Amino acid sequence: MKKSKFLKKSLAMLLALMLVVAMIPLSAAASPVNLGAIYVDGNRVELAESMTVDVTDQSLNDGFSITTNEDLIKLGAELRIYQKDGVTYTPAPQVSANPTGLTLNDYLVNGNTIKLALYDLGTTNGTGDDVELGSYTLTLKKVQGSTTTNLSETYVAGKGVVSATIDNVTKTINVKLARDDHQASLGAELTVTTVDNATITGSTGGNYTKLEDVSGGAKYTIPADNGDTINVTSQTRGNVSKFTVVATYEDALATMEIQGLDGKWYSGSIVDTNPKDDIPNAIIFNLPDVAVEDPAHPGEKVADPKLNVRYTTQGDVDSNVVVYQGASDTTGTKVKSGNEGSRVTFTGLGGVNEAIATDSKVVVTRLPSSGGAVQTYDLTVQLQKSTVTTIEYARVNDTIATVDQETGSITAELPKYQDTPNTGTATDPSKSKLVVYTDPSVSSVVVNGVALEKITKANAATLGQLDYDAATAEGKLAWVSVSSGSPAANVDLSKKQIITVTAEDEQTTKQYTISASISQNTSDADLTAFWLKNGANTYKGKLVNKDTIQVNVPYMTTNVSNWVVYATPTAGAKVVNGNGYEVVNGWTKGNNIGLNDVDEDPMTDPITLFAINKNNETISHKYTIYVVLDTAKTGNTLNSLEFTAQRTTNNNDKVVYRAIQRTGSQKNTFNAEVDQQSNLTNNVGNITLEVPVSLGNNKAYGDANISYHNVVTGFATDNGGVAYVGVDQVGTNYILKRLGATTNDISDKVLTGSTIDTAWKSANGPYDQIIVLPEKYARAVELTTPGDPSTGTINTDVMEQYGTVYNIEVEPANAQTGHDLQSMSFGNTPLTIEGDTIKGELPYSLTADTVANGKAKAMFATFETSQYAALFMTNWTKDSTKYMYSGTFTSDGDTNGDGEPEPIAKDNNYSFFFVRNPDHTVEVYAYAGVKGSSTYNLTTSADSNSSNGTGFETGISVLAEDRLSGSKTSFSNYKFELTWAEPCRDADIESFKLGNYTGSIDGNRNITVTVPYGTDVTGMIATFTTSMGATIQVGSENSGVALISDVTSVNYTNPVKLYVTSESGNVTRMYTVTVEEGVSFSDVTAGAWYYENVMGAAENGYVSGYPDGTFKPMQSVTRAEFASMIAKAMGYDSDPDAGSAYPDVADDHWAKAAINFCAQNDIINGYDDGTFQPNKAITRQEAAAILNKAFELSVKYGVSTDLFPDNSSIAAWASDHVYAAKASGLMKGYEEDGTFRPNNQITRAEAASIFMNAKYADLIK
Repeated sequence: MKKSKFLKKSLAMLLALMLVVAMIPLSAAASPVNLGAIYVDGNRVELAESMTVDVTDQSLNDGFSITTNEDLIKLGAELRIYQKDGVTYTPAPQVSANPTGLTLNDYLVNGNTIKLALYDLGTTNGTGDDVELGSYTLTLKKVQGSTTTNLSETYVAGKGVVSATIDNVTKTINVKLARDDHQASLGAELTVTTVDNATITGSTGGNYTKLEDVSGGAKYTIPADNGDTINVTSQTRGNVSKFTVVATYEDALATMEIQGLDGKWYSGSIVDTNPKDDIPNAIIFNLPDVAVEDPAHPGEKVADPKLNVRYTTQGDVDSNVVVYQGASDTTGTKVKSGNEGSRVTFTGLGGVNEAIATDSKVVVTRLPSSGGAVQTYDLTVQLQKSTVTTIEYARVNDTIATVDQETGSITAELPKYQDTPNTGTATDPSKSKLVVYTDPSVSSVVVNGVALEKITKANAATLGQLDYDAATAEGKLAWVSVSSGSPAANVDLSKKQIITVTAEDEQTTKQYTISASISQNTSDADLTAFWLKNGANTYKGKLVNKDTIQVNVPYMTTNVSNWVVYATPTAGAKVVNGNGYEVVNGWTKGNNIGLNDVDEDPMTDPITLFAINKNNETISHKYTIYVVLDTAKTGNTLNSLEFTAQRTTNNNDKVVYRAIQRTGSQKNTFNAEVDQQSNLTNNVGNITLEVPVSLGNNKAYGDANISYHNVVTGFATDNGGVAYVGVDQVGTNYILKRLGATTNDISDKVLTGSTIDTAWKSANGPYDQIIVLPEKYARAVELTTPGDPSTGTINTDVMEQYGTVYNIEVEPANAQTGHDLQSMSFGNTPLTIEGDTIKGELPYSLTADTVANGKAKAMFATFETSQYAALFMTNWTKDSTKYMYSGTFTSDGDTNGDGEPEPIAKDNNYSFFFVRNPDHTVEVYAYAGVKGSSTYNLTTSADSNSSNGTGFETGISVLAEDRLSGSKTSFSNYKFELTWAEPCRDADIESFKLGNYTGSIDGNRNITVTVPYGTDVTGMIATFTTSMGATIQVGSENSGVALISDVTSVNYTNPVKLYVTSESGNVTRMYTVTVEEGVSFSDVTAGAWYYENVMGAAENGYVSGYPDGTFKPMQSVTRAEFASMIAKAMGYDSDPDAGSAYPDVADDHWAKAAINFCAQNDIINGYDDGTFQPNKAITRQEAAAILNKAFELSVKYGVSTDLFPDNSSIAAWASDHVYAAKASGLMKGYEEDGTFRPNNQITRAEAASIFMNAKYADLIK
């Protein structure tokens, strides 16, 4: 077919067009930058081919500049300012770079024109050539008067405005507006002032209004909603700059709390329930039952309780807060701010619904400067529902099952016959009756879709009275499998089933697996090991003869009822006591089998245990168990004592222990002087506590209202002597209490038995005597109060004859006279101390423009003084010879030394804030943080009280410790000379590390951190530095989580976006953090025979590496490690609260959960002595036995008859296991000679290969 002339012509035109397009440089087709304006002498000028701007002789002489608001170099572009020769040029810098002025004679063409051109530097067009994107002409017009278009940085907040900053460089007005339910119609307003006689000549978004003329300018009310603009025109009328309002929104409430009837304050969660916005719109309170229980009648809830409600608002703006309960509540209850709050009756709470009406609200009206902005929150106040889902006990038929909380597995080994031991009906696991005990709050228990029935008082006679009584006595709830309203054996346990427990909240669930097996037919029943465990201490039983076991325990043991019992029988046997109670290792307590009080005569109260064959109960072995006390130790003297002097408000181990970590000038731990001697009748001694004056109770001046006590932190006695404090003397008897010591921060219970002083105070201390007794008499003391062995009584004569009585003496140390301020900093900004002057430049972000805004930025100082000196404001009187000191500053606000700041407080914990002056000096204020409290200007001396002649001098004073000695006080006064820096406009991350791994930051703001293979990146903490004052949000610019260096944990599994906002608040840049995992462990190289298997096993989670990035492939595998690998491969779950199944595996052992799983599933057994020996290396034949049990290899693959050359070296007990592993292909002989080498220790590389073989064989799902 011939082509038409029209078609030929069209094709020719298309080809020509394609050729033209192909010749267009890439940068011309798509410019890398959209430069909308330039800045001429700081005035914004819209970019056009021809521009005219007014200038004055003064501006030309002061140094003329042309700048941009973009960092063009980073965008691959450049704005060139050409000299008059048309060739030589100067790149226009960014406006924030403070450029050097241009020499105009070199640039002006025809006396008033400058040529400009915008270029692509070849980074985007692919040619490497510079490509012109546009050329421009700038004409300078000389005029009289000012050419600037600036606003004063001062403002007056109007309707809806919380705060504002005015940026004359970028021509933006950054406002913080009060959040409003109808934000679009808020109509925010701001009062601004022009300078250099500029005027406002236009606006968008709302009208502007001139209020009055002022010196050098005028005041105007302008629109201040997001995106509103105003035009500022210079005095010469030739220059016009457009200022744009950039708004962020501040929510009304910062916190809301309800005080329960128990006196505690409970915080509500202020959340966003609307996924379409980032605006908090709901307050949710989940109160515990105790919050609404009648204090006079614990357990009884008060219906419609009256509770105190308090709140704090964002910023320094007063608000009206009203609580409305339900749609019918039209008046509401107004809530007052402050510590006490207001009483609100919560209708419905504590009643049948246990919650207030679902359509309740909190309405906050912001007053006065925010102009009535209203924000409404949905309010939920309800009682917490329990989330407990634990099965505490399980029984299959008449066999107690083993419940492993860590692995979530329940296993039962059933007898072969269910009627009689040797004959009768064979046990059928598919027809099992199941009973479980749970927390009473549990909502339901379901086995594979079939619900168990709750046993209640009403149905107990039918479903199981004994179980009802037993569960109720333990505070538990019993459940049973039923059919037609009666207990039934209708649970199929011939295979693993799933039990789902649903908590009271109907949302929290936990699943257990349950299975039953038939006991193997064995012909013996013996007890191979017996242990008792008390905390971390274990005591192994010793077989005295074939029927008797003796357990030695410390002499001071009086009761073992709560000790954990471990009794290990031979295979196929169980251990029971005379009442038929079956011992469950790690769960059974001493009192379950009759072990309670321990007598000095072990023959007084032995117990009996039986090892019984599960299949033939006529086969049994009876054992008598004796608990025997070790020999009593005879020491009766105190060797040493360490103590700390603490505020009496530090009254528990947690805060005391953290406080004693403090060092340096505030050291607060000391060694007591211990002296002892014998007189004619008894042993006596003295303990002298030399306490610094500032940590004692003899106070004056500013420390007068602080009381201290001395807390014991450690002591040592000779040869096992037992130390007590003397509580009281009643007749001829002395009441004693065990001497305590704070050695960790685990407990937050009130201190008991560890506070000492010169004078006895009360039954709870402090105590003025310490008594050390030999164990024989100490045990007698503690037997006098069986319910509380830590206390007891002793005859005074016996105590004095056989023990040593120490009297406590407290002596004040010599008062220190040092009074220097050694260092001071605020945040990350250190200050310098030159003589009596504190100097430094504060970042803009630490300062404020007004006192009101400064309060919101109040912060504590970090400082160091001479030892035991204190930092005060100086209060003077008309009598110039007398000074009083008040207003204490505490470093970091940590008044009690626990490492955490306490609230800002009047008198004893003042904070600082800083207010900027136009001349860049800073006024320093002291602030108590209480609404309506005074602020004190520490830079001027204006804060005086003329009525009584008192007031505060400028600066601060360091007073030596001798301020408390009643004599002349040594002190130094310091004044502040601080300046403030311009707000930094940079928003950069300068360095970034995750752990020990440093990230690389490229020009596109991508941060890449490479970590070793196998590193857990789900909760890493970053250490980083930023531009001065910049802040970082994770995930979202406006509603993300603040990223704090060395604090915030983030999941870096996927790339994480970080939004960095400059100190000036007008620049935000996004960085992307990508964590790349090493392709391999550092010691597993490609080409090694095990490479693929190790990497595959790691990827599947069967094995893991070490923190240093290594795998150590040739290192032997321990029993704990192999248990962990097996458990991971079989997909077990972990419960951290379950006890260990073996006495030599600590409850906090890293592999405890896996070991329990393997034990309960009969995969890895312990040794005959009852131990597991977790650190023992595992051999190849032991590994074969474990694999056979775990994956049932002999059942699935049979037993290979192809013997290894070294078959004679394989143990008889391991033979079938080894050849089952061979038949399955999981384990093979060595390549060089085909031998199995059963006693070789298996390596980590071999273990990884075994598990990958199991995966390939579909043994691991």
